[in-house]
Amino acid sequence: MCDEKKLTEAISNVQVGLNVITEFVAAYALPGRPIANMTFKTYGYMAMSQGLTFSQDLKLGHYMHVPPIMMFSVQVLATIWGGLVNVGVLYCTLLGDPGLMIYRGF
Repeated sequence: MCDEKKLTEAISNVQVGLNVITEFVAAYALPGRPIANMTFKTYGYMAMSQGLTFSQDLKLGHYMHVPPIMMFSVQVLATIWGGLVNVGVLYCTLLGDPGLMIYRGF
């Protein structure tokens, strides 16, 4: 899906909205289920957005004559590191304040 979108954008300079594409796929695959549709849309949009950003960075590295294996390995390491940092912050936030998830009735 990312390849077709990037090919269209590269040739015609017309950007297709990712959220619209994932909405169509989700509505076709899961008719009559709005929560499942929105969940699919969220995950589909984020995966396609990250994939497109990943390929844009590889293209920039190609223009700068950086070896592709080096670009790929650095991006994979940065992705793993970012995921670990996000999970670490989540755990520190939730474990640091035990009453954080309790509704206090403002």
